[in-house]
Amino acid sequence: MDTVGSINEVVEGKKLIKDRVSLFKVLIVLDDVDEKFIFEDIIGNLGDFASGSRFIITSRDVNVLCTFNKSRCKLYEVGEMNAQFSLELFCKHAFKKNCPSQEYETLSQDIVSIAGGLPLFLEVVGRLLYGQAKEIWEDRLEQLRKVSVRGVSERLKISYNALEYEAQQIFLDIACFYVNMNKEKPTYMWSDLKLFPITNINVLVQRSMIKIGDDNQFQIHDQLRDMGRAIVHEENIEEPWMRSRIWDTEESVDLLRNKKVFPKKILTG
Repeated sequence: MDTVGSINEVVEGKKLIKDRVSLFKVLIVLDDVDEKFIFEDIIGNLGDFASGSRFIITSRDVNVLCTFNKSRCKLYEVGEMNAQFSLELFCKHAFKKNCPSQEYETLSQDIVSIAGGLPLFLEVVGRLLYGQAKEIWEDRLEQLRKVSVRGVSERLKISYNALEYEAQQIFLDIACFYVNMNKEKPTYMWSDLKLFPITNINVLVQRSMIKIGDDNQFQIHDQLRDMGRAIVHEENIEEPWMRSRIWDTEESVDLLRNKKVFPKKILTG
């Protein structure tokens, strides 16, 4: 099949999909679909695809998936990771093996029980505790118990709070501006700001708070991205121009139109 160039219009894209794949049995995977997604607007009519074609669509919002024809679609709810696999995943990051050290067994089980089977949480907290003394584990467990009822973001925030100031600033910049963007230019900026990017990017990677793709682009889990943006949003809920960062396009345009004064250094994406 020939390489497809850039597509500028939805109608053009739908026609291209129909022309190219209507004769073939295909598997199409759409990951992390949100409430703004309308299947027919992007993909077209299901009847345009060859018999036997399959679509896998994932979303954190079950209402998105409820819009599909129930007679032709099956809803599968991914359950929580069970206790055994949760403990193994946590131990791979906290101990670099599949089971906890005897001295840390009870602590590990207590942390895993708080995680609620969430792989991202198990990975991030495991990386945070790797190589730490037992007293540190006990402190972190107590912190987790205090925030466990507040949701995933609050639990993940413990790892953010454990970062040095410079690493926190780089993490917030990535979450707000640089997801799926090349790291070269922001690294120069962080160097000028004395944030020690080489060291602190490595810290963020080691803590599983970000990843670096093969193309040198920053990658970050949606929940960690949302947590970072929530931290900035909470700096001043009522007056966005008082926050350290503004990434939302509509907010940026509105503030510029109204000639708001920015007392802080603001980066706009």
